[in-house]
Amino acid sequence: MKLALQRKVLYLILCIALIIFIYYNLFLSPVLYQIDSMTREVSALKEGMSVIDNRNREIKETRDKIKEAEAQLLEKAADLPEDYGSHALIYLLSDADAGKLNRHSLIFLEPVSHQDFMVLPVRFSFSTDYEELMKFLSRLDSLPAKLSIPNLQIMAKNKSKIGDLSLDDNGKVVYNLDVEMTINFYVKGKNE
Repeated sequence: MKLALQRKVLYLILCIALIIFIYYNLFLSPVLYQIDSMTREVSALKEGMSVIDNRNREIKETRDKIKEAEAQLLEKAADLPEDYGSHALIYLLSDADAGKLNRHSLIFLEPVSHQDFMVLPVRFSFSTDYEELMKFLSRLDSLPAKLSIPNLQIMAKNKSKIGDLSLDDNGKVVYNLDVEMTINFYVKGKNE
């Protein structure tokens, strides 16, 4: 009887172990696998959301910078004068004129129209020495007009004749410079 009871207990333990094994393999294992895959999917989605949030933040910062740049551009365009005539440009250049400029030519080129402003290019050709050129450029920089110099060509006269060179007070050789520059003056645009 004792042996039959031990067999029943052993069968009961084996049945319980078999039930647990079947339950784990048929029900619990697939559920755990699904939970694991869903957890990985959720973490990937969270990572994707953080990337999207970072991109949105970068886009917002870029848009803010663009708005700031547009505001600065509009402010600069508002500061531009309405128009310069050729006499006004000559007057501005004479304000910047250094004492020893030997002017050769002043040519008014075709204006270039942009959306909010116009560029009035002027080609100016003259001869001078280095110091006077530097004075002229610094005076151009101090003018109230908005301008730029997109083209500047300088040639030093270096011929074999001594007469082409001049000497300053210290006995140094000073080259005469032939300068040709394009000066762009900026005015408010006229969309035509």
